[in-house]
Amino acid sequence: MSVAPIEEFLMGMNAQQVQQMDNEMEAPGSPINQAIHYVRSHPNEGWAWCANDGQVCTCDGWARYGTHEGQWPSFSAGQAVSGSFACNAATFQSSIGARNGLQCQCAPNSEKNAHWQNAALHFNSISYLQEAWISLTRVLGQGGLLPLNGDRTWNGEALFSARGGGSHDRSFMDIFLEEAKVYLPTTPSTCLEWAPTMYMPRFPACASGVQLNLEFTPDPNSMRAEGGNVYCDNVHLPHCIGQNRVDIALNTNVWEHEQDPHEAMVALYHAMKPGGVMLFTVPFVAPFHGVPYDFYCYTKSGVVHTLQKAGFCVPKSRMASGGDFIYGIAMMGGMAPGDFSEEEKWQAYRRGYDNIPDGALVVMAVAHKLASPHDVCPP
Repeated sequence: MSVAPIEEFLMGMNAQQVQQMDNEMEAPGSPINQAIHYVRSHPNEGWAWCANDGQVCTCDGWARYGTHEGQWPSFSAGQAVSGSFACNAATFQSSIGARNGLQCQCAPNSEKNAHWQNAALHFNSISYLQEAWISLTRVLGQGGLLPLNGDRTWNGEALFSARGGGSHDRSFMDIFLEEAKVYLPTTPSTCLEWAPTMYMPRFPACASGVQLNLEFTPDPNSMRAEGGNVYCDNVHLPHCIGQNRVDIALNTNVWEHEQDPHEAMVALYHAMKPGGVMLFTVPFVAPFHGVPYDFYCYTKSGVVHTLQKAGFCVPKSRMASGGDFIYGIAMMGGMAPGDFSEEEKWQAYRRGYDNIPDGALVVMAVAHKLASPHDVCPP
C-alpha cells in the first residue's frame, strides 16, 4: 500500500495507518463506505465561475449565463459548449437585463463522469486541498463522524467538550481574566460569581474578601441569601442580597441564558457599589446549550449596548475576543483547544473593540460602575 501525499506530507501517516484508513473506507456496508457512495451518487450542482460578463470563457461541457446577485439568482438554461466563447447576453440569448455580478459558469463534462465529480476546482476554490476538505466534510457528515459527537442535529452542549480536551470559549476566557485582573481592586472585596464558582478564588481581592455564589432560583418565594450562597435570579438580585453591595462581579457566559437581559443588567448595576468592576463574557458563536435556558448570543456592539444601557462604563480598549471563523468551524465540529497549537490560540485572541473579528466565539469586556457621575469613562 503506497502512501499518498496528503496522508504522508499532511498527516504524517505510515503505510500501516493508511491501510487501516483504507479498510475503514472500503469495508462493504460500513457507515463510512455507505457515506462515500452517497456523496459519489449525489454530486453538487457542478457550476463553477469561468468568466465575467464581457470576457472570454473556456469550457468543455455545459455553460450558463446570469448572476447570483440582486433579487433572486437568475441564470440562462445551460447549453453545450466546447472551447472558448464570448461571455455575454447575446451568446446565451439571455433577457436577464442589467444586473450586478453577471458572469458565465461552466459545468465540465469530466465532472459528471460516472456520476462522480473529479477533484476539479469548483466555484472560487484556489486549491485542491479546499476541494478535498469539502468532499471529506460531506463524507464524514454522512458517515456520522462529524460533528465528533456523532449528532449533527441536537446535543449542542456536547460540542463544547466532545473531543475531551476542554472548550474553546473557556480557554480564551482564561487569558482575558488573567489580563483583566489589573483593573480589579487589590484589597479584600465583596465578590459575586454565578454558580458554579470557578474564578473567585483566583483573584486575591476575592480570596481574602467575601465570596457570594449565585445559584439560579426562578421561584420568588424561594429566593434568599444564606451565608455565601445567594438563591436568586438576576432581576431580583438587589433584593436578594439586601444591604450587601458587590465590588467585583465575575460574569462569565451567563447572559446568553438571561431571559430579560436589559432588565437583569440594570438590577446587577444597582447591586454593585460605586467604583465596582465587572468582568463580562458572552458567546457570539455557540451551539444551543440550555442550562436550563439559552436565549441570546451577543455581537461586540450588542455587548457595549447591553452594558451601557444599564449604566456601566465600557472602555472599548479593554474589550477582547477569542476565536474566529476557523475556530467557529472547529467548535461546531467538536474539535478541542488541544487540536490547535498554542501559537494558533494566541492568533485567535484579540484585544480592543476594533480588533474583534466578525466570527468571534466569545466577546469579553471590563465594565465599570463609575464612583462618581463626574468621573470620565476611559476610552
